[in-house]
Amino acid sequence: MARYAYDTKYETIFAILFGATSLEELRKFARPFIVKFHPDRGGDPEAMVALNAIIAKLSESFVNRSGKRYAEETGKAYAPNESVNEKVAAAIRFVMGLDGIAAELCGTWLYVSGDTKPHKEALKANGFLWSGPKKMWYFNGQPKKRYFGKSKSMDYIRMMHGSDKVK
Repeated sequence: MARYAYDTKYETIFAILFGATSLEELRKFARPFIVKFHPDRGGDPEAMVALNAIIAKLSESFVNRSGKRYAEETGKAYAPNESVNEKVAAAIRFVMGLDGIAAELCGTWLYVSGDTKPHKEALKANGFLWSGPKKMWYFNGQPKKRYFGKSKSMDYIRMMHGSDKVK
């Protein structure tokens, strides 16, 4: 297997990943590093960016169990789920019709703040959930589930995922 350029700071990690002989093995080898370096778990964002780059590069060259290359099988390597994007777009259209609120898109999550009390029932009916620590409503287009771990501040979320004002 050809070696790709990599940062020597993460040489040990990349040496382990380079030892993978299949896509399944690459995923198995990468998992502990992803957990360790993921910024949402207190890891180093710089290391996560480097790790994602090398995993993406190596994934292109592997053939999985079905005999297809990763990119051939999926048709798109790391694109977000289209049905989630459609749901978020519908939520944005809904929010634009409400008065007295501000909406903000961070990644694929829509956050709503401002005078939301008069719209509480309508927001709930449209799949929005209340975040007590943030004092905002949010919508992510996915089935409701609990997120464990330390709550992230809006400043942190904006820094990690970017932010676009909707209204």
